Amino acid sequence: MLNLWALITFIGEPLFWVILTASFTAVCALFHSRLWRVGLFLLIALVAAFMAVDVLKGVTDIPRPCQVCETPTMSACNPYCLPDQSFPSGHAAAATVVAALGIVLARRPSRWIFVLFPLLVGASRIALGVHTLPDVLGGVAVGVVLFLVTRALAKETYVSL
Repeated sequence: MLNLWALITFIGEPLFWVILTASFTAVCALFHSRLWRVGLFLLIALVAAFMAVDVLKGVTDIPRPCQVCETPTMSACNPYCLPDQSFPSGHAAAATVVAALGIVLARRPSRWIFVLFPLLVGASRIALGVHTLPDVLGGVAVGVVLFLVTRALAKETYVSL
């Protein structure tokens, strides 16, 4: 049976977005589209968020609220639990960076729909038992800050967004 929360959490996977964005940027550059700048901006913001999350996880060293499945026969483990720290949520950070770009680029009436993306990804991480609310909120904060920093740096280098 399809687990909707697992599907939503997969769509928020940081590595998924990095690969998708890198591919988009390469295709746009290959066909001389101006969209490659948008792709490059998103790629830089995602990689920065990914690095910040890794640093913060190492500094805070907060354990996950779940037990990692170390062997296939473990019964009290969570198959979605990763063997790293909990705070902040990398999925929430990546989803927030993607949503923030959508909010900036979208027309005014449809901007609200992008707010749903990090909300759903964050809810999926909590529902799967791999993060707590503070983990998700920390990931959202990382995503917002690094999106804004990357956007400010892009403006300094004359790349409008």
